[in-house]
Amino acid sequence: MTDTPPPSAPPTSPPPSAPIKRSLLDRFPALARITDKVGAREIPYISQLEYSDCGAACLTMVLHFHGKEVPLSAVRSSINVTRDGVTARAIVDGAGRFGLFARGIKVDVPQVEMLPRGTILHWEFNHFVVFDRVLRGGKLLIVDPAVGTRELSVEEFRQKFTGVAIEVKPTTAFAKEKSKDGNARPYLRELFNESSLLTKIIVVSLVLRLLAMILPLITGRVIDQVVPRSDYSLLWVLIGAIVGMVLFEALGGMIRSHLMIHLRTLLDAKLTLGFLDHMVALPIGFFQKRSSGDLMMRVGSNATMREVVTSQTLSAIIDGVFVLLYAVVIMWVNMAMGLVAMGLALLPGLIYLAARSRNMRLMSEDLDRQAKSQSYLVQLLGGMETLKTAGAERIAVEKWSSLYADVMNVGLRRGRLTAVIDALRTTVAQLSPMIILAVGTNAVMKKQISLGDMLAMNSLAMSLFGPLSQLIESLLQMQLLKGYAGRIDDVMKTPAEQDRDKVKPPPRLRGELALKDVSFRYAPDRPWVLQHVSLDIPVGAKVALVGPSGSGKSTLLHLLAGTLVPSAGKIFYDGVNVHEYDLQAVRQQLGMVPQHPFVFGSSIRENIALTVPDASLDKIRTAAKMAALVDDINAMPLGFDTPISDGGASLSGGQRQRIAIARAVLREPRVLLFDEATSALDNATEAQIVANLRHLGCTQITVAHRLSTVQNYDLIVVMENGQVVEQGNHAALMAKQGTYHKLVLASQGNSPAMAAPSPASKEAAGAKPAAQPARR
Repeated sequence: MTDTPPPSAPPTSPPPSAPIKRSLLDRFPALARITDKVGAREIPYISQLEYSDCGAACLTMVLHFHGKEVPLSAVRSSINVTRDGVTARAIVDGAGRFGLFARGIKVDVPQVEMLPRGTILHWEFNHFVVFDRVLRGGKLLIVDPAVGTRELSVEEFRQKFTGVAIEVKPTTAFAKEKSKDGNARPYLRELFNESSLLTKIIVVSLVLRLLAMILPLITGRVIDQVVPRSDYSLLWVLIGAIVGMVLFEALGGMIRSHLMIHLRTLLDAKLTLGFLDHMVALPIGFFQKRSSGDLMMRVGSNATMREVVTSQTLSAIIDGVFVLLYAVVIMWVNMAMGLVAMGLALLPGLIYLAARSRNMRLMSEDLDRQAKSQSYLVQLLGGMETLKTAGAERIAVEKWSSLYADVMNVGLRRGRLTAVIDALRTTVAQLSPMIILAVGTNAVMKKQISLGDMLAMNSLAMSLFGPLSQLIESLLQMQLLKGYAGRIDDVMKTPAEQDRDKVKPPPRLRGELALKDVSFRYAPDRPWVLQHVSLDIPVGAKVALVGPSGSGKSTLLHLLAGTLVPSAGKIFYDGVNVHEYDLQAVRQQLGMVPQHPFVFGSSIRENIALTVPDASLDKIRTAAKMAALVDDINAMPLGFDTPISDGGASLSGGQRQRIAIARAVLREPRVLLFDEATSALDNATEAQIVANLRHLGCTQITVAHRLSTVQNYDLIVVMENGQVVEQGNHAALMAKQGTYHKLVLASQGNSPAMAAPSPASKEAAGAKPAAQPARR
């Protein structure tokens, strides 16, 4: 996604210090059409993992195409992707950091065929795609990070291409590298950490396979020794041995299943909980750029990874041992039979290998489609009230059906590929016994082996097919896990909000806050949201942040809560830089009510006691009184135990806000932060809550939407365009007749009623404000 229209003059990186590598195709790009389907190196499809990721995903595809397999997360960090996307300028600069020379160019559609493969195209004024080549039929092939490979007619291409492209070429300083991410190593590490359990499973499995291997040898002895001699005593011994082995095999299979269930449960607990523990420790910006449905899929991907790794790894170890053992025994008896059996057993593996690339691409596309479908489904269900009141539920279902159809289409393409593979495997499986029987029969007729040995080796050869085919499939399945691993790595490789080993726990805070020349923006190439804000807030002060929408009030509140980090300047709590403390522990001493508080699907009691689970009912009731909520709760049939649906759909907006206020008050915070926390309340209820909170004795900072409620605050901070333009109490600011005075008049419909301060206010106007004005 791009957050700005294409520049009038396309960006160009400075001339590279290293010369540009130039091939024949670089000099004559039209030659790329000759390699349409024969020997053309594919531009790998790398899905954007979030809406704003398209520019980073395109540059990652280009890097992989040229041989530098860096993860998407590294590229995203390099080009400073924000929640609004990325600019063409940022892509050009980011390409240079990876050893590529990039320049922005203007291109007409007829000239596109002259572009080198791997050129990034600006698409539909809000997106980026990668140009691959012009196909022989005249269609243009692109790789879209949102949907995968697409073939477009010239007319379709013309409608979407903006005429701006970023040409990318490697310099001599460009170094190829293989990917070290997106693999199953962390899961294998956890698997091998359970060495005791793993050893038991492997031993039991080996014993079971040995028993299966002995049965054909016994059959051979029956034919060669029992039948010719009519030796009934030996026959009953061998039958007893076979029955004993079958019973032992059943018992061993049951033991193995119990051990496997235990291992999977342990790995599930460790991997999924570890993943979730790391994810919740990430900065809030990570969650703002990703949908809930996509993150839910990533949590579920851990179970898929665990299932494949446990079953396929164990299978690979055991099957590898027995493939070698089977091959040695067969070749020792008859070399020709052994070589033929090995060749036939390898054929299914070669079939898998031939389809590997397409299978991986389809699986990656499938995951992407499922994530989009599930994300929208979560939104659809969560926004049902809005959809119903707007009469738009059918429109929403139609949109989801389109996304679901994409999932089904990819599933169909994967199904067709699987059907071809299965048909080839079945053909090999049906022909193999006859070929081996023919080779074995020939050896018997030439007196090279006995009939019993031939039948035993034939049975062993058939047994060889299963382990060898399974071994190859296991190795390929673990390669196919790259799509799952990439999505999990995107979370696990993102640094946590803080390294908690490098910060200290805060003491009991007093509530004194200070901002020293604080500025903030979301990325180095983005506009400033806040600039040079300095404030001193004493212990117990009641502070209001006022100003027009977009002036930076909510951003300032999030900086105080530590959910955003200043781009410049520092924030102090009780004289100590807040980022020297463990922020999670700091927030446990704060009470913040956001603009849109979330209510969980449990009871009212549990929602209020969310941060203090062991709070008594008396304390919960007191907090509810402070939030003017007790009368509402008493009117409910089950009182504090009244169940609430997910998101609080059964509650009014005002009730949800008051539950959040009670939740914040219950923990007895040292600092209260309200981000328009009473916007859904009537004036009387809001005034009651403000009066109740005044007696708390803690520092309170409120983003106010009604100026009538802040007249008695100790300090009113007036913000405009990300700067503090005025600060003081109500009387002092009204006497100045500046920005605050205009806001008050505008809020009263230009009424001068509030413009004339009372005598008490005039006296207060001469008082020294609680904090000095910000200076630049």
